[in-house]
Amino acid sequence: MLNLPYTNILPATIVLTALAIGSYTDLKYRIIKNNVSFGLIVAGLVYNIFFGYGYIFSLLGIVSGFVLFLLPYIITGMGAGDVKLIMGVGAVLGWQYAIYIGMLSSILSALHSIAVNAKKGKISELFKSTFKYQLNYAIVKVQIKDYSRETTEGTTLPYAVSILISTILVLLGGWLY
Repeated sequence: MLNLPYTNILPATIVLTALAIGSYTDLKYRIIKNNVSFGLIVAGLVYNIFFGYGYIFSLLGIVSGFVLFLLPYIITGMGAGDVKLIMGVGAVLGWQYAIYIGMLSSILSALHSIAVNAKKGKISELFKSTFKYQLNYAIVKVQIKDYSRETTEGTTLPYAVSILISTILVLLGGWLY
């Protein structure tokens, strides 16, 4: 799976603490504070410069997180706090973890959206609005209307929670091998 041995608990503790705080504020206020995400980025750089794999390792993680979430940020209206948070995860844990965690969090968020809308009997509206939104973007290349919030308002899972759950799963999966 991942070839980065995390026998030291400190990086995982740093990331999980920041993600827990970010998840709390995202759930309660729908915002991830900059001091959490930028604090995580700085902590990752400092940790890796002095105790880890070096600053290049952290920078690659930051860039990987940014690149992975840039398109969803531009197209779907994902919050900038979510992008900065995954950049922080990459700064501490590295580019491979940023990619695995970012991809898994996207899958978890999509599954959550489908489950919530299916429970409310709005699954067809979800797929119609998603299709209309993507078609609209493909044709005019700008976000004219956010169809994703049209039928799912109040049913969204704050993305920081998906990142936290994904991080726990990926870290546990890495330690089990």
